[in-house]
Amino acid sequence: MVNIIPYSLREYVSLFEITPDDNARKTLDRSLKYHHMDIKECEKEDFYLLAKLLLEKLDSSVDINGWFLGTDLPVVPDFDVLICLKDNIVNIDLKHEDGEKKFKKIKNKFDKQKNIINGIGKNIINIVFCADTKTLYKYDTDFKKIDFNELIRIIQEDDICLSNALEMIDSKNYLISPLKDIDRFKRGEYWLSDQQYEIRNQLFNPGLYGIEGGPGTGKTLIIYDYIRKYDKDKKILLVFGGKIRDEQISLQNIFKNAKLVSAKYVANNPSILNEYDAILIDESQRLHKNTRSEIISWIPKKLFKQSNCIFL
Repeated sequence: MVNIIPYSLREYVSLFEITPDDNARKTLDRSLKYHHMDIKECEKEDFYLLAKLLLEKLDSSVDINGWFLGTDLPVVPDFDVLICLKDNIVNIDLKHEDGEKKFKKIKNKFDKQKNIINGIGKNIINIVFCADTKTLYKYDTDFKKIDFNELIRIIQEDDICLSNALEMIDSKNYLISPLKDIDRFKRGEYWLSDQQYEIRNQLFNPGLYGIEGGPGTGKTLIIYDYIRKYDKDKKILLVFGGKIRDEQISLQNIFKNAKLVSAKYVANNPSILNEYDAILIDESQRLHKNTRSEIISWIPKKLFKQSNCIFL
């Protein structure tokens, strides 16, 4: 495992300020590589500004160590800046400009990140730094402006850890298969990538959809999350091209309006299609031509009546 070395505020500022030319920037880039960190160009500037503003509030003999930049976990949005404490993790989102106009998007990002940190037994303290206005906001249930002394107080009241707790997380803790991790799916202990969220939300609109991808690309999770989200509002029929497994039957029990059936059942009872607002077909390549014909004939009857047909 790579040993990621955190920055101190004064170390980062000194590297950034060597000289304002290309060679100096290469020095910073080499340092980031040494620290095993990768951040955007604007984030390099934003963290420098944040560090300077914090140092202005500290005595010249005081520094704060433990800063991790650009922590990237699959599925979960990147963590711009982290400082890991004994009981808390301070999670700072850097906004280069117009940060105050992006609170809704930032809130969604924080919400996605929260369960990851809670899952390792830490409390999360979410902060936004708006570089263009040199302003800090603390997010709990809403965004509240705080001063830089408040952020320093939060950090200094706890013990700083010089290791990144998030780097120790096994991806199995947040990447799940709903059919293999049924209990965790029931409890909602899973996350969708931004692309998966976008696809899931598009499926809400009436239409005919196809989701392509090889094994392990998250198609099944998208579909089950779609059912979970819209189960109260839509009657959903999930059709399996193969034989229904025990795991699928177990999952059906958590849904209110959704029903899971085999393609063979649809072939023998085609009228069932008319009872539902959305038809989802998993393993559609295995459908018998007669079943496929029944579903295709259903499409023009229901498709433009706030209904969906989704092939996987």
